This record gives sequence, C-alpha cells and structure tokens, in this order.
Amino acid sequence: MKRISRRNFLKVAGVGAAALGLAACGGSKSGSTGSTATSGSASSAAGSSTGSVNTAGFTVQYGSNPETLDPALNSAIDASNTIITIFEPLLLINENNEVIGGQAESWEASEDGLTWTFTMRDGLKWSDGTDLTAKDFEYSFKRMANPDTAAPLRSNLPGHDRWF
Repeated sequence: MKRISRRNFLKVAGVGAAALGLAACGGSKSGSTGSTATSGSASSAAGSSTGSVNTAGFTVQYGSNPETLDPALNSAIDASNTIITIFEPLLLINENNEVIGGQAESWEASEDGLTWTFTMRDGLKWSDGTDLTAKDFEYSFKRMANPDTAAPLRSNLPGHDRWF
C-alpha cells in the first residue's frame, strides 16, 4: 500500500473540509422555510403564502447579537438588518431603485424639502390590533430628533436642530 505524503493529506483534508463547509451552508430545495406568516405585509414582503405557511421565505444574515432593535438608537449594521426586516417604513425603494409607498399611500414635499405630507394607507394596525396612525410616525421622528433621546443618527434628520 502506498503511503500518502503529509502535503497531499493536508490538501485532501482541506478540500474535504471546504466541501463539508459548503454543503452545510446549502438551503432547502423545497423552498419552504416552515415559518408562518402572521400578517399580510409579512407574507407579501417574503413572497406568496399558502394558507398560513410562507412558501417563498428569505434568509437574513444577522451577524452578532444586535445591541438594540430601537430604530432611533441604532447605528449598527447588524441591528439595521433586523430592523429593516421587521419594521415597514413610510417609503421603500423597489428593485428598480424607485421610491414607492410602504405605509404611505402617497406623499409630497414642500419646496424647501423640510415639510413632508404623507397620506397613510387605510387599515394600518400595530401587531396588537390597535390602529397605526400618522401620529405614531410623527412621534417616532420627534423622538429621534429630541436631544434627550441621544439618537446617534439624529443629525441625519433635516431641520432636527429646529424641532426642540
């Protein structure tokens, strides 16, 4: 029986480890994630649904545990990946890089760009079933602009220094 050299053994072991690692990263061929869709916006964002089982699914790489899931206090990419998955904003960017309505049905900006008027979609609800209103969004923006919140990205809000 021929002995394998140490160099060839390490090559074969390396290729085998790489193949095993790649195989472990593979996804399911069925296309079903086994998760259930809990709202209309969740199933439309993730794909079509059959009954209550999402048949399209998606995978998000989270990285390390996020420090916060509070959109006003977050400035890290790991939490941003989660936040954009669980919160639908007023406006979205579609696959063609066009701005489209999220929670807003329509919108317009003043000439100076400092005043925006959004018309909300009908029937918006929080996860507990209470109505989601424009006042909820106004509160979120004002909370982020408030110096007491200490939002790390506060300076990104146009006119933030004039709100308080």
